[in-house]
This record gives sequence, C-alpha cells and structure tokens, in this order.
Amino acid sequence: MKLLVLTSFWVLSFLPIFSQIETDFHLANSVYQSENYESAWEMYTEIIESGDSSYLFHSYYMRAYCKYKLEKYNDAILDIEKSLEIPGKSKVAKRIKGNSNWLYSRTLEHLDKPNESLGRLKKASNYIESSLLYSTISILEFELGFFEEALNSSSISIQLDPMNAYAYNNRALIFLHFKKLEKAKKDVRKSIELNDRNPYAFKHRAMIYIAEEKFELACKDLKTAENLGYATFQNEIDSDHVAILIKLHCSNEKK
Repeated sequence: MKLLVLTSFWVLSFLPIFSQIETDFHLANSVYQSENYESAWEMYTEIIESGDSSYLFHSYYMRAYCKYKLEKYNDAILDIEKSLEIPGKSKVAKRIKGNSNWLYSRTLEHLDKPNESLGRLKKASNYIESSLLYSTISILEFELGFFEEALNSSSISIQLDPMNAYAYNNRALIFLHFKKLEKAKKDVRKSIELNDRNPYAFKHRAMIYIAEEKFELACKDLKTAENLGYATFQNEIDSDHVAILIKLHCSNEKK
C-alpha cells in the first residue's frame, strides 16, 4: 500500500560537466539507469576512492542506491550515513540529506523497522518539500495507526501538488477509516480522474461500496483493480488483498 517514490537522478542537474570526475559521475549514473547496479557500484567506488571530493557525497548516495537495489540493505545504510555527512546548508546539501533520509526510510522498511522508517521520512521533510514524500509519510502513518497525523500529511501532500492522484487516494482510505464515506468517495473519484491506471484507487472505492453494502458496484471495481495488475503492482505485501475481497464479496455476489 505504500507509496515510496524517489528520484535518483536529480544530482544530474546541479553542476556543468567540465572535469573528469564529473564525466565519470555522470557515466556512472547512466550505468545505474541501465539497471547494471554492480557495475555502477564499482564506478561510484572509484569516484569515492579518487581523492576528489567534488562528487563524494553524491557518490555515497548513489552507491547506497545500488546496494539497495541489490537488496544489500545493511551495506546501503553504511553509505547513506556517509552521504548524510555532507556539510553546509546549500541547495545541493539539502537535496542530498533529504533524499538520503528518504532512501534510509525505504531501507529500514525492508528491515522491518517501520517506526524508524517513519522517523527518517520526517527527517527528509526537513530538507525537501515534496508532495510524493508527504504521500509516503501519510500512508506509513496510517499503517502504524497514527490516523489523525496521516490525514494531515495527506492534506499537505495535496496542497503541495493538487494533481497528485496518489495523495487523494491515500486520503480517501483515511476518510474511509473515519467512516466519512462522502469525503472518501470525493477523494477517490478525484484520484481516478487524475490516474485511472492505479489499481489501489479502484480497490479503495470498492471498500467504500462494501461499507455501503453496494456489492455489485464493489465487485466491478475489484475486478478492475485485479485487471490493472493489483497482485503485482509495486510488489506490495498486501498483494492478495483484492483476491481476498473478491472471494469474500463476489463469489456469490450479494445483492
């Protein structure tokens, strides 16, 4: 259910390419983007060990990302902590600290440390202002039972980007928890209007219909969620939830 989205290549836009180390760093990013994480890891290591500090913290961050992609989570944390040592309060430093904390959160989640993961997300929000970040914070707060906080974070996400479909979808789920069905329906309708390929939006609307005992409409949305690939969407831990709801409410469809 989590929406955990990071942009790895923001670093490409900060400095013009003049030096060899800059060329090497951008080449390493290209290799990373091609999903050759082992080779990119080696290239970032060469930059780190070169003695040139121009892209030192950038490279620690990107090497951590390689390790994360390769599911070497504890090793990734070591590099994330190095990237967080970047000094100063420049725009670049804030970006690195914000995105490093965001990656730290994702890594901790894989290590089954949700509370620490949430803490890192909140640290990230001290450095970067992102609708996607607050969407991620809101859904993790919801899953940890911090419902009022989740509602506030999802609203901040929408304020930062009124076109963020996921933020409306997250808030719809929170309104559903509070049994505010009309508000939930309004938000999920907006989410689908903005992105009609997100199976979670259809699942959440189905859950609203189930709460209203409108099982025929619920089953229609559950089938849509299933057809949109809910079971493999973002490889979530609740990948069987739509199938469970279909079995409960649609096998012998209630009228």
